[in-house]
Amino acid sequence: MEKLLYLIVAGLMVVAAAIQFNDPDPIYWVAVYAGTAAVIAGRGFNYFSRFWAAVVIGGVIAGMLVTIGGFAGYIRSGDFGSIFGDMLASKPYVEESREFLGLLLALTALTWCYRRQRKEQL
Repeated sequence: MEKLLYLIVAGLMVVAAAIQFNDPDPIYWVAVYAGTAAVIAGRGFNYFSRFWAAVVIGGVIAGMLVTIGGFAGYIRSGDFGSIFGDMLASKPYVEESREFLGLLLALTALTWCYRRQRKEQL
């Protein structure tokens, strides 16, 4: 059952990577979501590389550091429904907030995967 869960989450990350191809800066986004998918899918097939997990986690954290300012602006705005609407020049924080939250989901999935691996080694 756990293997199926890894593969479902990996599949969702593949979809996230595919959606990024129409982004103005797709290289980072496709790489980070595809990397997340690869690490999690590998875990589903009983393969786990600490090195590659660390590389992907580092990439995710780097993106979060870049977008956290926009996310903070979103929180300060109090306009929490804006994240579901159109991106407007008057609300520049919307795109970075979406990016930050996507990376937070990727980091959560990678951390879950990493912790499960460590638990099994003990």
